[in-house]
Amino acid sequence: GLNNSQRERARKREKKRESERESERESEREQARARSREREKLTQLTHTTPAAAAAEEEKEEEEEGLFMTNAVNEGDFLFGGEPCVYDFAIAGFMAGVFDQQPATWVTHVANEYAGLKEYTERVQQRVGVFGRMTE
Repeated sequence: GLNNSQRERARKREKKRESERESERESEREQARARSREREKLTQLTHTTPAAAAAEEEKEEEEEGLFMTNAVNEGDFLFGGEPCVYDFAIAGFMAGVFDQQPATWVTHVANEYAGLKEYTERVQQRVGVFGRMTE
């Protein structure tokens, strides 16, 4: 038979193997949990109906439009009575949109936002620079 020393070494080897097997099982469980989380994300992404996705996109567009409409209707310029660099940037871009001939689809979308054209005109009038031919 085995002497005490040999039995002790055998028990330690078995204990070490068992610990390694437990570590492997825990690693496998963690990988399974990660795969499950990924499947859940994919399920959420792929099970969003086109109508729900369109409604969410429309809501975001409406919020953006309301921000701009409120910003240009609350005062003469974005941040009060005097134009700033942001007014120049927006009005410069929008002048091109409104004055494009022939009108593009962007022009038609921009015309849907109340006050945006008037705001663009206010900025241009204030600085005396227009994005169109003037006489």
